[in-house]
Amino acid sequence: ANDAFERFAKVVTRAAVNSVRNSWESFAAKFVFFRGGQANRNPDLAIRSQQEVVAVGDAKYKDVLDQSLSPDQLGDLRHVIVPKISPADWYQLYVYIRLANASRGFFIVPFWNQTANAAQLITDRQFEVSPLDRAENRGVRLAVIGLNLIHPLHRVRDRAVTLMADWLQGGPE
Repeated sequence: ANDAFERFAKVVTRAAVNSVRNSWESFAAKFVFFRGGQANRNPDLAIRSQQEVVAVGDAKYKDVLDQSLSPDQLGDLRHVIVPKISPADWYQLYVYIRLANASRGFFIVPFWNQTANAAQLITDRQFEVSPLDRAENRGVRLAVIGLNLIHPLHRVRDRAVTLMADWLQGGPE
């Protein structure tokens, strides 16, 4: 299930990128952590324009299910699922953003809620200190995109693509 969710997250990311800019593309990123090419870091999701990385992201499926949440909790994206993204995952995203010099970072997570939209975008998290060089004085845009897997996947995909494309273009904060 984890691999299937990650593949679906890649489909959503690719479709969102394709709807945003012709010069953007999703790609399999590999960032070198130590000199000499050791300890490469590979985010699940990455977007670039020419040679510049625009955004890096990570799909979190197993991590959500490993929390032993009740069915009601699995439906509460904002108050239960997002806070369960571990500090280690946020550190990892921070490092990906830093290594890539990207201006955006995101997680794609599942949730299950009969009455909620097929996908939701949460953008209320910000790093206290930007992972980018302070001299540039650039902030980083963060998002958590929740995919409501109780809905048909084509509806989840369509809604998530719209939300993600809008966020990538500088929309809702």
